[in-house]
Amino acid sequence: MGIYVNPGNAGFAESIHDEYYVDKTGLIGHMNAVLNTRRKEICFTRPRRFGKTTAANMLAAYYSCGCDSRELFRGLEIERDPSFSRHLNRYPVIYFGLISFMTDRTIEQENVVGSIQEKLLRELRAEYRDCGIQGEDSLLDTLLKISEVRGQKFIIIIDEWDMIFREQKDNTALQREYIDFLRMLFRGNEVPQYLAGAYMTGILPIIKYDTQSALSDFREYTMLDAGDLGEYVGFTEKNVREICSHFPAADFEKMQRWYDGYWLEDVGHIYCPDSVMQAAPKGKYASYWASSSAFESLRLYIQMNVDGIKDAVLEMVNGREVPVSTGKFENDLNKIDTRDDVLTTLIHLGYLSYDAVRRTARIPNLEIRENFLVTMSKGSNPEFIHRIRLCNQVLNATLNRDESGLAALIGRIHDERPPKYYSEENALRYVILNAYNFSPDSPYVTFEELSSGRGYCDAAFLPFTGSTAPPLLIEMKWNHSAEDAVAQIREKDYAAHIRKMNMYEKILLIGVNYDVKTAVHSCRIEEYLL
Repeated sequence: MGIYVNPGNAGFAESIHDEYYVDKTGLIGHMNAVLNTRRKEICFTRPRRFGKTTAANMLAAYYSCGCDSRELFRGLEIERDPSFSRHLNRYPVIYFGLISFMTDRTIEQENVVGSIQEKLLRELRAEYRDCGIQGEDSLLDTLLKISEVRGQKFIIIIDEWDMIFREQKDNTALQREYIDFLRMLFRGNEVPQYLAGAYMTGILPIIKYDTQSALSDFREYTMLDAGDLGEYVGFTEKNVREICSHFPAADFEKMQRWYDGYWLEDVGHIYCPDSVMQAAPKGKYASYWASSSAFESLRLYIQMNVDGIKDAVLEMVNGREVPVSTGKFENDLNKIDTRDDVLTTLIHLGYLSYDAVRRTARIPNLEIRENFLVTMSKGSNPEFIHRIRLCNQVLNATLNRDESGLAALIGRIHDERPPKYYSEENALRYVILNAYNFSPDSPYVTFEELSSGRGYCDAAFLPFTGSTAPPLLIEMKWNHSAEDAVAQIREKDYAAHIRKMNMYEKILLIGVNYDVKTAVHSCRIEEYLL
């Protein structure tokens, strides 16, 4: 048993022995099905904190002939798979993570690839002394000799395959050397002689050269298309409900607001595993997501408003989707030239969710929205800071029932970021939703055109569980009066839906009118006791 060659199962054992383990061993069955076929090479990319290393540790523990893992898998899903015993601990395994080499200060960054090969060769020579390996044999020659003598093919697992491209994005020489190393392992005519299967994790998909994948034999699963591996991207809604039933302090509705929002067509809702497991034991819901270096580099593109990307981010912070074309991006942080490139990278990094049917991107949940607001407020971004302050003033004016102040603020927001056509109620709705949604301090969830009573209220803002803020019902008018708007809320009983919830003592009814002739907004705020 070595560090990189035929490793043990300690990493997976730690996961199993955590306070609660979410069973994702079904992934092994998918891997077993493609071993020794033309589909044997898999690259499964997803954001940080989505369980990539846990999955890699699991596969290493299952396949490695350097340990006995039968007891670790007892009672788990894979044990019921017909292929379980046939492949359990039957393969020589090479398993390494780029992070251990990229963060090792004894290794110069220029020598990372050489160090990987050197350490693998050292362990292979020690482990397989009887296979006729010579000192001058390359890594490829060594793998071929071992497979021929032992009659066994290797499984190669690489964790964080793309770290060189993310952390050394300007070092093209190192990137080329690394890609050539991977091509040597996975693309030569000799590969079928020694490789039973390969599994790589990462955040970015495999880099493209001239629109073609640099490792074309790999079958890729990504945040754009997870295929039949969707349930292994993160926690499903079923997983989260089970976690909430296990931890008394956990609240499923709060989990939804904070960590739900990723959507995969064949699976449904996907949650960030790390955030859920940090929140569940103590019932403390917060943003556990720290900005990555890759996101920090994208922030520069956003602040410079490359191809209108800042406007798209503002739209998404306000709760809306924006169109995105993902096909042209080459998965290379040095080739970001358009708004679509930035948005596609943010999808892979986990900062945006992608709707493959509508081909749109959006901010998935409260955790990521809060992270966007904090990150985008850093440094010299006065527009973002100004917008946040202005929307906080809107919220304060509303809760303080300052009608003239609210009307003036709505007028300012309209003047500063007017919709293209300000001649109908839809345009007024655009301004109102901008005014309320942008505030990071807002305790509200937004509902547009809430069905209630005898019709649809234009907008409703319901407070998060635990907040003492009252619900807000907003009706908008065009060339009428704010008083007429509030009267309509009462007459059509738009409060009926909230009343049935039996959670609140009062509601604030808000009427907003825009007078076309005077170009003036007016507001009426009334308290409604339930």
